[in-house]
Amino acid sequence: MQIHELNTYTGTPGKGDWLAIDNGEETNKVEANNLGVTTPMTEAEITTGTNTQKRVITPAVAATLKALVLSVSSFSSLPKTVTNSKITSDMVVLKAELGTPSAQTADWTVTTSNGSLQIKGTNAISGSTTLKLYLMKSR
Repeated sequence: MQIHELNTYTGTPGKGDWLAIDNGEETNKVEANNLGVTTPMTEAEITTGTNTQKRVITPAVAATLKALVLSVSSFSSLPKTVTNSKITSDMVVLKAELGTPSAQTADWTVTTSNGSLQIKGTNAISGSTTLKLYLMKSR
């Protein structure tokens, strides 16, 4: 029998399921649960960065790791303060989307504190723009 003649597997391979490994000289089998990393990472391990061992991030845990998305209404001067009770001092900006990218004429910095953030830049804005910020806690 050749591989293309086998039935199609359905489900999630695990303990008791075997896969064929062929290196061109011999064919062997390996149990599906021995293929790699199977230990799930906890949300605490992700948010604190305390575990450096290889782990699997399950969809359930990944769903809890949501970024805080803030929409900043149009502004034309810096510094700009944004208040939101969900902002914490240990957050960092993952991504920023400017409504009018040409309005940013130099570097901006974002400093977070509990309940607010401040956007600063010297001679760094021309005209006005809206801003969408994606924030997450740093490790």
